[in-house]
Amino acid sequence: MKARTFYKLILFLPYLTLIPGFFLAKDFLVHQSPWSLHDARFLGMSWMVLSGFWFIPYTIMVIGLLVWSKGKSLTIIRFMLLRSPFLLMVVMPVVFLIFGWLGSYLSDPNTSGFLGGVALLGPVCSAPFSLAVGYIFVLIGLLLYKVFDKFGFIKDESES
Repeated sequence: MKARTFYKLILFLPYLTLIPGFFLAKDFLVHQSPWSLHDARFLGMSWMVLSGFWFIPYTIMVIGLLVWSKGKSLTIIRFMLLRSPFLLMVVMPVVFLIFGWLGSYLSDPNTSGFLGGVALLGPVCSAPFSLAVGYIFVLIGLLLYKVFDKFGFIKDESES
């Protein structure tokens, strides 16, 4: 696999975490046994709830980066991958504000109030969340790159 392809594929790593998170959350909802904050079922449920907030902004960012990366050099693609949590930090508040704005046009006060809360709390909470979780995924991606490169799965490509 080319390094450029790897960097583009690593953007999909957060989506892969939704699979075990879904099964852990499903298990959390089915079992009525006591749980604790470090219980895997609770963590899976928490990740699924948080994914409701990051899924749309992250998808917008991934589509934008994939379209933008066409014809770019490997160095520039690597540079943007390393800065993608900052980019997500900019995209998330904009999406939350749009949700809040759209919520003001809804006739159901419960939905409108919920979207207003998302518009209010989303931008404040999304910045630290984007950076912390984003850089965890960037570090995992870089570690995977080193492992794949060490075993010869990543081919060198000339800078273009």
